[in-house]
Amino acid sequence: MELEPEQKAPTPTIATSSPLPIFICTVNDFNAFCNTIKEVTKGEQFSCKSSINGVKLSTQLPDSYRTVIKYLQCNKADFHAYQSKEDRAYLVVIRNSHHTTQIEEIKKELLSLGHTPRRIINIIQHSTKIFQAFPPHFIDLEPALNNKTIFDIKSLFYTKIKV
Repeated sequence: MELEPEQKAPTPTIATSSPLPIFICTVNDFNAFCNTIKEVTKGEQFSCKSSINGVKLSTQLPDSYRTVIKYLQCNKADFHAYQSKEDRAYLVVIRNSHHTTQIEEIKKELLSLGHTPRRIINIIQHSTKIFQAFPPHFIDLEPALNNKTIFDIKSLFYTKIKV
């Protein structure tokens, strides 16, 4: 009786998309700029495309994208870039919470439930001379796999809420 070799299940590959382009408005010396980006990305591949408004820089790897963004921010370069889908915050609105509820308390409660808030904002209406706070709170959550479970929360601080 011959034993068949164990067949390995194919490992799922995670598709990573290429990073979004970076648009740099003012580049005085293109060759020096390319050499600097080459040093910042440690020789990894990138491409540039010139236009009337500036240079469109595309990197191949997300790590080199992040290092280029940090470099441009440190040097206060005139650029803009879109936020990648993996880095975007997950926005939810909590309704029926009292407007005087402290934001730090909401943050602690959400952390205890396993959610990491990036930013919490109480909605304020700016009418003529009167600032009126409303019950809803906007909450930006850090990207995580459990973000959709926030919709299962029914109470926060002994108050029935609706997410």
